[in-house]
Amino acid sequence: MASKGDLRKVADSRANHAFKSAKSHVNNKNYDSYVKKMPAMIMNNGLLNTFAFGLSKGNGWIDIINDIKSWIGDDNCPVTDAVKKCATDSSNASKFVENVLNLNSDEYLLLTREVLNYLNWLRRFADAFTKDEGSDR
Repeated sequence: MASKGDLRKVADSRANHAFKSAKSHVNNKNYDSYVKKMPAMIMNNGLLNTFAFGLSKGNGWIDIINDIKSWIGDDNCPVTDAVKKCATDSSNASKFVENVLNLNSDEYLLLTREVLNYLNWLRRFADAFTKDEGSDR
């Protein structure tokens, strides 16, 4: 079992990655609303169906899938090597989704849980940056 320190490091790394991702999309007006919708879509429709929807819509949705892909491929992401490989072996969002199709059910569930954890942070930061943009500085 992972120690408290290890869990804290993972949570900090996840939050840090989400912060940088959200900050890089501060000028994308749809990013915030798409990030807010994605966790519910995953819970209702499943990860692959949500990714397929995002690929079909393009633009901001693909940005989010690429941010997820970037986190899953990160050294600090707590997933198995097979799950990490599906992110690191893909050059774009479409290839990442194709690689997710080849995961076994345990790996798919692990990926889904990690994506939801990551989106929780991404949603918070995207919302904060959107509110920041609307305020006077």
